[in-house]
Amino acid sequence: MNNIISLICIAGSHMKFTMRRTMMIFILLIQPLFFVLLTWLIYRHTDSAGTGTRIFIASGLTTLWSGIVFSSLSDLERERSMGTLELIFASAHGLKGAVIPKTAGNLFLCVLPMTGLWAGIHYVLNRPVIIYDPWKTAISAMILLISLFSISLFLSCFFALSRNSRVIMNAFEFPFFLISGFVFPITVLPDWLRILSWLSPLTYPVHLLRSAMLGETVFLTWNGLFVISISLILLFMCLTFFAFNIIEKSTRISGVFTLS
Repeated sequence: MNNIISLICIAGSHMKFTMRRTMMIFILLIQPLFFVLLTWLIYRHTDSAGTGTRIFIASGLTTLWSGIVFSSLSDLERERSMGTLELIFASAHGLKGAVIPKTAGNLFLCVLPMTGLWAGIHYVLNRPVIIYDPWKTAISAMILLISLFSISLFLSCFFALSRNSRVIMNAFEFPFFLISGFVFPITVLPDWLRILSWLSPLTYPVHLLRSAMLGETVFLTWNGLFVISISLILLFMCLTFFAFNIIEKSTRISGVFTLS
């Protein structure tokens, strides 16, 4: 119980510190407006009833993924540059006990702009955000957030070891917008690129949410996407804890906390 309370305190302190960073203010306030404008320019000549929903999905997903990449993963880069990453590893909670609450706190902060996005699309752009199935949408959104959390933790294992994490971090952001169906369903992609979409772990929870909010079946039914998404969450959680244990064991043996 004390460990849980301490992890919650770490997450709360991290969120307070994060909100003082100019980059995080940009991610939470300015960048969502840019994504809304960009997706509105793409869909502005579409007159279908689901246009507002499509704009919300596209801008919301890009905001979430970009926020996770540039907050959770850049935290490790900042800790490394400040020389405190090794101290975190040697602390009572270890690397795992520091990364998990920080990632959870960042994910919580990145969810906050969603209300503003909905209000802006609904009232300013005059594009109603219509939800096809509210219950499935709530379940799909929760699964998507857990998927983002598990994938971010898994990537953190490698970002913690690499000195080139900033370069890799930038390379991870925009390709996933395209191949995972953030803006368009993957059925509009060329066949050769669609193969990469099927390999992307974000494709399935993203289309799970699209299916619930828009009522469209792209390549699998909602139930099929639900099973695959849950399986991927369990897979990434297992891989994450396995990778953390490997990192801790190898670091204690070699005394070196780096990969490249």
